[in-house]
Amino acid sequence: MATPPTFSAGAVLTAAQMNQLGMFLVMSVPVGASSVSAVDISDAFSSDYDNYLISYSDIDASVNGAGFFLRFGTISSPVTTNYRFGGLFSGYTGTNLNLNQNTPGYWEVGGTSSDKASGQFYVNAPYLATPSFFTAQFARSDAAFVISGIQTDLTQHTDFHFYPSSGTMVGGTIRVFGIRK
Repeated sequence: MATPPTFSAGAVLTAAQMNQLGMFLVMSVPVGASSVSAVDISDAFSSDYDNYLISYSDIDASVNGAGFFLRFGTISSPVTTNYRFGGLFSGYTGTNLNLNQNTPGYWEVGGTSSDKASGQFYVNAPYLATPSFFTAQFARSDAAFVISGIQTDLTQHTDFHFYPSSGTMVGGTIRVFGIRK
């Protein structure tokens, strides 16, 4: 097992130490101080990384229990085809549902709650001219979810937009991390 690097305040880091790091913050985008229906994240994906971790934190949604969705492209030019996802949704009352969405036009990557919503999910190969995959695990006050999916077009995506399935959202931050090749 590799030993993580140790850093000290004021120390100059060597290239060898920096090359041990595995994840880098690509960007941090505030959702905003006023309610919005979606947030465009431009230039999030590039040839620098094949895989990404995307996190969202402290987002207030106007509709409790709505899903958070991701589409490649932008609000004005969305990619709305070739998405598939499925997962296990477990209500805390014991009810389990399997979901098999064939072509909904988006990925469900999280969910809103009565508290400020936070979560994270992985996106694999969005910039490569191959199918892209995602996996998400999240919980809210009434249920827990595990979802995975694919987007099968062969486009090199650079942008995405993040939005609730209904209502609006305000506050919080969306962060994109590149995972070292």
